[in-house]
Amino acid sequence: MNYLDIVILIPVLYFGFNGLRKGLIKELSSLAALVLGIYAALYWNSFAYQYLTAHQITSKYIMPLSFALTFIAVVVFVHLIGKLLDKLIKVIALGMVNRLLGMLFGFLKAGVLLFFAVYLLHYTEQFFPLIPADVKSNSLLFSVVTDLFKQLPSITTDFSFR
Repeated sequence: MNYLDIVILIPVLYFGFNGLRKGLIKELSSLAALVLGIYAALYWNSFAYQYLTAHQITSKYIMPLSFALTFIAVVVFVHLIGKLLDKLIKVIALGMVNRLLGMLFGFLKAGVLLFFAVYLLHYTEQFFPLIPADVKSNSLLFSVVTDLFKQLPSITTDFSFR
């Protein structure tokens, strides 16, 4: 095991532990809150803009302020729904299942993060090498990660993993 294995293992363990600690419902609600918050802020910030201008608030910062208010409102709303669902899961005694599924979801998030890291690494190494070849060949996890991502041909068609 070399330093590359440790760099790969850290996010996997972190996201897995975080998922186990929070549970699937909280993990999904935090992801949904972020995605829906960004979407709402991009497409529905006009409601906050109209509200602010109706209350005589005018400045050069009104657009960013309306964006931020919309984002925060949606994130808080989705977060509250997630907390409510999490409490419901605990009431019907599915807490351990929720936590185990949260750990699996955490591993999935780590996998997505590792995919983009390996994808970016492989792309940049075409121009200048970042990791010596002997470190990659002696790594236990790097070959596993790249072999797994070879199974995604539609995404990795431009790159041949070595």
